[in-house]
Amino acid sequence: MRRLTIAVVALCAVGTGLAWGQYEKTKFATVRFSAGTKNDIVVLGSGGTELATIASNANNDWGPAWSPDGSQIVFNQEGSGRTDLYIVNSDGTGEAPLSASTLYADAYASWSPTGAQIAFHSTRDGNDEIYKMDSDGTNQRRLTTNGAVDVYPSWSPDGSKIAYFSNGSGVHQLYTINTDGSAQVALTTSAVFAFYGPSVSWSPDSTKLAVASQLDGGVDIWVFDADGSNGLNLTPTPSIDEQPSWSPDGERISFISDRAGTKAIYTMKADGSGVVVMTVGTADFQLAWSPFLAVAESDPISPKR
Repeated sequence: MRRLTIAVVALCAVGTGLAWGQYEKTKFATVRFSAGTKNDIVVLGSGGTELATIASNANNDWGPAWSPDGSQIVFNQEGSGRTDLYIVNSDGTGEAPLSASTLYADAYASWSPTGAQIAFHSTRDGNDEIYKMDSDGTNQRRLTTNGAVDVYPSWSPDGSKIAYFSNGSGVHQLYTINTDGSAQVALTTSAVFAFYGPSVSWSPDSTKLAVASQLDGGVDIWVFDADGSNGLNLTPTPSIDEQPSWSPDGERISFISDRAGTKAIYTMKADGSGVVVMTVGTADFQLAWSPFLAVAESDPISPKR
């Protein structure tokens, strides 16, 4: 059995002269495979140094999502044949379930910009639908009510909408819905849009959406305007490029790619230029770029030069 690790990884530009000064107070939450028989959530500093274990259990953990203030992470935990949402402080304390049931699966959380609510998808009504709840797990409410598979919600930074994928038209497309469950709108209509994994990320100003799509046949990072127009393929390469996550200042997009043979974290400018590899040989998949954090001197996250 392989060991699955969710790690918080400090920004580390490998073999480049790229300046990272504006990101010294940010981190990545990422899911990492390594050899072993146990799944842990750990904190890694610059160069991959392990700083602390923030959770330890015998289950698979993935799908990390930072709270808007960077103090907590919600993640998926798989155990006993189901998936539940858990929350943990970013220092590793206070791990607790937000949802727990033997009857259905809850997964892939996204915080509201105030941190008061969390969107997620659930099978509790017999089908994958979008829900929201208070950040303590109470007041759970269904937002989508149809026979389609609605998954991977992403709350807009301005708080007005939730983006997600749905196969309501027969092929998975990018949708938005108001946070009260009204005005479900399909942003894409291509017969071959074919989303790839949990991959919806809003720009910080809520004007654009980054997704992983097979629209051009391969798996690439695409950026659309918030209304679904002006789609642009940022990574037209033979590799699998997925899991986009916008930087908190909107200038860059991080993503996972296997272009070097093993999945690793990369980052690029928001126009697709300036690609930089962040990790090497770590078999990373899934990531979330944190907001700007108040980082203690004992937690060195300045990139290597």
